[in-house]
Amino acid sequence: MSYADTLFINMCHDIIENGTSTEGEKVRPKWEDGSFAYTIKRFGVVNRYDLSREFPALTLRRTALKSCMDEILWIYQKKSNNIQDLNSRIWDEWADESGSILLKSQAKYSVLGIGAMMVVANIDYHNWRYFAVLGLIGSVILILLLKVPGLGVTVKGATRWLQIPGVGQFQVAEPVKVAMIIFSSAFICKYAHRLSDWKVLFKVMAPASVVAAMILFISRNMSTAVIVFGISFLMVFMVHPKYYPFLLMGLLAALLATGVIYYTLHMPEGDSDSFRIARIQAWLKPYEFESDTAYQSLQGIYAIGSGGLMGKGLGNSIQKLRIPEPYNDMIFSIICEELGIFGAGLVILLFIYLLYRLYIIAQTAEDLFGRLLAIGVFSHVALQAVLNLLVVTRLFPTTGVTLPFFSYGGTAAVFLLIELGMVLNVEKWGRFKRQQEYREQQL
Repeated sequence: MSYADTLFINMCHDIIENGTSTEGEKVRPKWEDGSFAYTIKRFGVVNRYDLSREFPALTLRRTALKSCMDEILWIYQKKSNNIQDLNSRIWDEWADESGSILLKSQAKYSVLGIGAMMVVANIDYHNWRYFAVLGLIGSVILILLLKVPGLGVTVKGATRWLQIPGVGQFQVAEPVKVAMIIFSSAFICKYAHRLSDWKVLFKVMAPASVVAAMILFISRNMSTAVIVFGISFLMVFMVHPKYYPFLLMGLLAALLATGVIYYTLHMPEGDSDSFRIARIQAWLKPYEFESDTAYQSLQGIYAIGSGGLMGKGLGNSIQKLRIPEPYNDMIFSIICEELGIFGAGLVILLFIYLLYRLYIIAQTAEDLFGRLLAIGVFSHVALQAVLNLLVVTRLFPTTGVTLPFFSYGGTAAVFLLIELGMVLNVEKWGRFKRQQEYREQQL
């Protein structure tokens, strides 16, 4: 049990017994967006504190301990004296599960994903072409289901998860990425010989643009919207006969980004309630927001800087106790702290080698559809890995993009491995074709 855990439980006891913290300030505990928050009124000034920020260890057990926290609030309201039983419940549950729940969950989904990958690797990838339109329709339906009360799960103001009775909770973005890779591959194949026409180019990009817009406005998940659009964009770029349309699009995107940064820099503080504008402000002026919006990214930088050449040793990170949910977006900063520049370099080299192999498979694929499938998976892994590394090193505003194969997330692990299964089948057919051509040459 960490010091933060003990301090948190003692604070809960003080709240239950006295309605005040140990320092005597008035305290009002409340659940807000899945976080146990409280406000303190001192000298007429009200300040809000989030216990998941004050005590980062809470993030590991936030969901599982919600029932205990609810009971704390109930006892506080009823002025119950049943403190001993509550203390026992909290300590027993925390001590039993906090150290292993993430490992067990990720291992379970990894095994499931490896099994799915092996199955998909033995399915003829040409068959996926017949499910392309069905995948697009399914993606739209999944995104729309987020708006259905009781199915869409909202966390921190964003609705990105579906709760299916009898199945469980999963993140909609992951199956949508796979479906859009398959659909874009089939759709681009259909118009590949006419992509030099601007109308055809926009027609090919339209489905991915619509799905990305739905993700942005319905689930408020800008990072996934960018990745879904970026996958389709890179797939078209790889097979397009000319480069200048994409250079023009890149120039327009750069001008738009410059305009947003200029607007953010010259906007008076407090004029916008947009959390995205707040993230850009925290990126540009981090030390003005170091206790709020920029807290996570600055702690990540401290973790990277403290790792040195060889790191502090596996499991010896200090910053993981301060970074909120370090096993998600900021996992690379913990790798840097524990394994140093050497370990971080090895992780980057693993990604480079994986992307190299995906590129080679795309180049040697049997047909255009297989080539596009491999390019789609290449684009997905590359975009997500590069964006994550840019965010962790503060070269890009915080986006919420996880690091493929390293960050915690069962749904992401399963569907990434399914994508690799499709690519393995593409490689299998490409190798068979090369062997057949070699035998024909020998004859």
